[in-house]
Formats: sequence, C-alpha cells, structure tokens
Amino acid sequence: MELAFDRKSDSSWLQHVEKADEAQRAGKYEFAETTWMIALEEAQEFGDLDKRLPYTLERLAECMWFQNRFDESLFYGMRALKLYEQILGESHADLGNITGNMARIYHQQKKFQEAEKLYKRSLAIKTSTLGTKHPEVNQLLSGFADLLQSLGRGEEASQLRTSAGMPTRKQWTKTTGSYKEFQNKEKNLEDSVLERPSTAMPPMAEEFLSRDMNFSDFRDEAERAMQRGDLVEAERVWIMSLGVARGDDENNPNYCYALEAIAELSLRAEKYRDAERCFQKSFDIKARVLGRDHVAVGHGAANLAKLYYTMCDYPKAERMAMEAVNIFDRASAGEGTDLACAIHNLATLFHVQRKYDDAEKHYQRAMIMKQKLFGPDHPETVRLLKSYANLLKATHREEQAKHLDDCAEGMITGSWKVVKDENLTGGWRQVLLEES
Repeated sequence: MELAFDRKSDSSWLQHVEKADEAQRAGKYEFAETTWMIALEEAQEFGDLDKRLPYTLERLAECMWFQNRFDESLFYGMRALKLYEQILGESHADLGNITGNMARIYHQQKKFQEAEKLYKRSLAIKTSTLGTKHPEVNQLLSGFADLLQSLGRGEEASQLRTSAGMPTRKQWTKTTGSYKEFQNKEKNLEDSVLERPSTAMPPMAEEFLSRDMNFSDFRDEAERAMQRGDLVEAERVWIMSLGVARGDDENNPNYCYALEAIAELSLRAEKYRDAERCFQKSFDIKARVLGRDHVAVGHGAANLAKLYYTMCDYPKAERMAMEAVNIFDRASAGEGTDLACAIHNLATLFHVQRKYDDAEKHYQRAMIMKQKLFGPDHPETVRLLKSYANLLKATHREEQAKHLDDCAEGMITGSWKVVKDENLTGGWRQVLLEES
C-alpha cells in the first residue's frame, strides 16, 4: 500500500505533539487535551492514509482515559483503530495495543460482547509477537478473565487466571507504532518525543561553559527547572552534572543522588531501561560502600522494586521489595516509617499476583505499624484499610471487608479521592485490587 505523506505543517504538528505529550506525562491533562485537539486539526490536513492522524487520535483517546472520560476515549480510540486498519491491515502486529485498550473501555462500560471480541483479537496479536509470558499479555489475560467471570463463565475465567497477573493502574499500553516509519528516512527524529532513545550525554550548554559549577550549582539549576515544570531541562542538567558529581571516585553520595534524580525523571517519562540502569548503579555503589544493612541501601532496593512494579515485572519487584523490607527490619529493629511502608508495598505486590495468604500477613503487620505511627485517621492508614478490604472481598469475606470499609468511611478527603475500580496503595502507583 502506498501511503500519502505530506510534510506540510509537519513542524507545527510535531511541536504540538511534543507539548501535549510533555503536559500529559506531567499530569496536566487539561492543557494536554487542548494541545492534542490542535494537533488533531493539523493532522487531519495530512489525509486518512497518513499515520499522524490515527496517532494523534490515539493519544487524545489516551488523554481522555487518564481523565476517566471513557465515552470520549472510546470515540477517538475507535476512530484511530479504523484508520490503522486501513493503513496497516487488520492483522498487523501494531494493532495489538489499541485493540486491547478499546477492549478495556468496552469492559468498563459493561459492553461485554464488544469487549470480548477485542480482547481476543488483541491477545491473538500480542501472544504471537510477545509470547505468552509477557507482562502485557498477562494484563490482557487478567482483564479478559474478569470479563468472563462477569458473564458467568467462571471455569474459563479460572483457567485464564492461572497464568495472568493483575494489571497495574496504568493499563493504557504504549501507542501503536509511531508515524516515523512513514517519514523521509533522512529526517532526524532523535530529539522527537515519539522516538524516546536511551539517554545520551548532551553537549555542554553555552550558559554553563563560562561558569565553574559545583554539584550544588547543578542541583539548584535542576530544581529550578523542576519548579517550572520543565522536566526535559531538569534531566539535561542532571546528566550534565554527572561528571562533577562523580569526580575522581564514583563511590560518593553526590553521584548516587544525581543517578537517582535521572532515574526518577526517566521513570516518569517511561524510559525504563535508563531508569533501571541509574537506579541499579546507585544501589550497587551504596551496597558496596555502606553495606547491605544500611537504610540508604534499603531505599535503593525500594526504588528498584517500584520500577519493576511499574514495568509489571512482578518477580523482580517482589525480590527487591522483600530485600527492602529485610534491610529496613534489620536497620530499625522492626520499627519505623520506612519499614511500615516497605511492608505495605510488599503486601501490594503479593496482592496483585493473587498470593492472598502472603498479602494478608503483610497487610496485617503493616496495619498494626501504621496505626501506631500515624493514627487511625491518617491517609496512609486509610489507604491500607481500603487495600486490605479489597483482599477480603476477593477472598469472599464480605462481612470483614465491610467492617474495614466502615472504618475508612469518611476519612478520605478530596485529595485522596478513590476512583472507581482503583485504590491508592502504598507509595506506588494506583493498582486494580478489586474483583469484578
């Protein structure tokens, strides 16, 4: 199929895409939505056979999803899917993501027949390209199993759940391909937000060349960028600081601080390989210098657990979360906020993997500690109560679950809003912990 590609207004469209993407990653959804709408008007000028149009529609659908505006998300997403089918063909591997996303929305709206059709289609594509053990396949299997349970097909659901893990809150999978494959091969897109290359050391900026900057100067510059909401600039400054932070010996706290700052920004941008490399390097340095029983090493383990949890790599996340608990336990003699939060996070990991006995044991221990540390009305305690209540519901102990829900009722303020089918859990992202 010969695809139309019009370079007219490409620069303006790309600028709006980059601004919308940056705003969306920062959680500024209202601004992101407005900017995606502008990008959509420009993309429509390229024609239906230009992939920039369905790409923009898909990202707009994603923005609506994060705002829980599911009808609008479905409208734009299905438009994108139909265009992708025209451009790529109905069985193309790139359609696995968007079909799965649309299945989730139909499921949420209780349009079960439409959801089942798209779940099956997405699973067929993803298992053939990613394999049966991939986290994205497990997410789909879990959603499909919940759908079958709602339809009264419990035996089929049970068979799926033997291999599926619970999906994380961020269910929306990565966008379908990118428009880059249809562009001129000579066009350099390394700086485009659609490419997301691994972090490379940028050239030293002119404004820094004439200044003799120490680590504190770099840190202050990065923090000012963060306060402005300029995450790209903050990352650039932190990367530039690495040489100064490292100095003659990498075994120092400034170097670890810079690595972890870059890792956190990479995690927010979903550049998981960069985040893993930086978190792991910092963890290795701390463990080597401070020993395995130091609190700082425990935080390093918790950082890696959080990263793997976000990536849906639950075995690695569980291993690092367990290590964090053990370190904090030894370092604090079984007490303290760090330990309580680490136990809560480990309970969450057991819960999402449906290891209910292990999860309950750790929820109970964390609850005793958090009530003592924070009191019964504190948001930390309330979050834990809600998560534990969801486990009790999942194991058919409704009366006990209702008791915990009653304890938490009225304690969650507007800033701790509970979204339908989602609950805040520990210090990590929201997680689906309810059975349909």
